Amino acid sequence: MLNIRLLFDRYVIKHDGLDDRDDWYIYQFKKSNSENSSNYHANTFEDLAKDRQIKLLQTMFHYSFTAKNYKYWLFAYLKWLNDESKLQLEDCPKTGKAVILSADENIKFLENLCDKFYINRFYNDGKGDEYFDLIYKDEIKAIINCDFLNKGTAVENFIFNRLDYILWKSLKDNQITDCDKDIFTENMFTDDHFTKEKVSKFIKDAFKFTSRNSVEHYYPQNPINGEKLSDNDDENGKILNNFGNLCLINHSQNSSLNNRMPDEKKSGYKDNVARHQSLSIKQILMFTYKDWDKDSIQEHGEKMIQLLNEKIST
Repeated sequence: MLNIRLLFDRYVIKHDGLDDRDDWYIYQFKKSNSENSSNYHANTFEDLAKDRQIKLLQTMFHYSFTAKNYKYWLFAYLKWLNDESKLQLEDCPKTGKAVILSADENIKFLENLCDKFYINRFYNDGKGDEYFDLIYKDEIKAIINCDFLNKGTAVENFIFNRLDYILWKSLKDNQITDCDKDIFTENMFTDDHFTKEKVSKFIKDAFKFTSRNSVEHYYPQNPINGEKLSDNDDENGKILNNFGNLCLINHSQNSSLNNRMPDEKKSGYKDNVARHQSLSIKQILMFTYKDWDKDSIQEHGEKMIQLLNEKIST
């Protein structure tokens, strides 16, 4: 138990306690080398880029699974940390080295866990393995069908957060170019207020996971102007609930913009995209379409589902 507590303190995210900033850190306690200075806390992972990546992975899980009595991802992570540290502890008497689990090892495990929590849980039209099977089994299956993604507000928050992590990882180090064919289409970036440069800056400098907990229909279910996407009610419902028309937002956004049209929903973010940390990457990509219609929804949905269903772990 003492070893697990040590690992928890050293490798698991902690909140800074300031609600207005909502920042997280992964610190370890270090002893000062000088008699004239106090002991101090420092980043567990010295590489700041990898430190950010690990914090994003952990906050992705944290905000996706908010129930305090069931933290399956945290159980899996602590189990892995404990198992790996025990292997190193066996060699400590020989090497004299302290137990250190590298940033790369942590990223690899958390990405693998992300794959299992998505693919193995939902591979059979939204049905799949139980959590403890995910934790104790290494096999990653393949998605059989994706109908469960076109279920409107029934789509789980974790799925949107996983997609945001994939998008962040794909775009964090590069300016968005016309070569990103796996993500972008010719109809994107047709709104002059949401340029490739602005979106790149947001992803690189501002994006983080926050308490986004409400699934939003970007094209509203009950538009104020009464304009439907299709005259056929069944088809209209299918288009509205298509994954391409969905994004994850915070509850206050959903309450204030619920039945507004897409142009109205994005108007408040046109001045400075990078300062709106409450936005998800998927939502910003939806903003880049000048026209949001049936074709845009289906096109965007197909691209995003393709990304979702690919393994991110190596």
